[in-house]
Amino acid sequence: MYPSSSKYWREYTKKSNVYIVLSLILASYFLAYFHRTMSGILKPEITAIAIKNGWDPVKLLSIFSGTYFYTYALAQLIVGPIVDSLGVRRAGFIFLLVMTFGTLMMSVDDAWVLVIGRLLVGFAASVAYLSFHRASSYYYPKESQGLLTAVAIVAGNAGSLASTYPLRLMLLKVGMKSTMIFFAAITLLIAIMLFRTDTRDSRGTFKTNLKTTMNGIKHVLRDTHIYGIGVSGIITYAMVVSFQSSWDV
Repeated sequence: MYPSSSKYWREYTKKSNVYIVLSLILASYFLAYFHRTMSGILKPEITAIAIKNGWDPVKLLSIFSGTYFYTYALAQLIVGPIVDSLGVRRAGFIFLLVMTFGTLMMSVDDAWVLVIGRLLVGFAASVAYLSFHRASSYYYPKESQGLLTAVAIVAGNAGSLASTYPLRLMLLKVGMKSTMIFFAAITLLIAIMLFRTDTRDSRGTFKTNLKTTMNGIKHVLRDTHIYGIGVSGIITYAMVVSFQSSWDV
C-alpha cells in the first residue's frame, strides 16, 4: 500500500513534481497516437519509397500500417512488469529512446529500414498509456482515475488529429526525412526531461511482476463474462483505429 494519506506522501508528491511527470507521459501518449494513425497521410511518401525499392506500394503501405499494432499488442505482456520494476522514469526513458531510434529509421528511403523503424515505434509506444496509469494510480486516489483516463484519451486523440492535415502540411513543406527527424528530436527531448524528473515508483523485480501479470491474465480469462465485452471492445476499437489509420488528404 502506498502512504497516500500521510504527510510523507504529500511531501513526496510535491518533491516529485507530479504535474511535470504526468505531462511528459501525456506528451509521449500524444506521439504514440500520432504514429498510430499517420499511415494514411504518409501514403504518397510510402508509395514513392516502395517504387524506389521495387516493392508493391499497396503491400508496403499495408505492412507499414500493421507492424505498429503487432509489436504494440505483443509488448502489452511485458511492458507492465517492466514499468513496475524500473519505474516510470527509467522505463519511459528507455522506451522513448527506442521510439526516437525507430522514428529516425523512418526517415531513411529504404523499405526494410522503414518497416523495422515502424516495428520499433510500435513496441516503444506501448509504454505511454501503461506509464500514465502507473503514475496516476501512484499519485492520485481511485476516485480520480476515471477523469485522468479521459484526459489521457483526449491527449491521444489530439495526436491523431495532428497526424492528419497538420502532418500533411509539414510533409509538403519539408519532406518526410526532415519531418521524421523533427519528431525524433521531440521524442528524445521528452525522454531526457522524463529521466531528469524525481520519481521513485519502482517496485519488485521483473520476474515477480511478470508472474503477477500472468496470474492476473489467467484470473480474467477464467471469468466468462469478459469474453462478450472483450470481443465487442476489440471490434469497436479496431474499427475506430482502422478508420483513423486510413485518413488521407
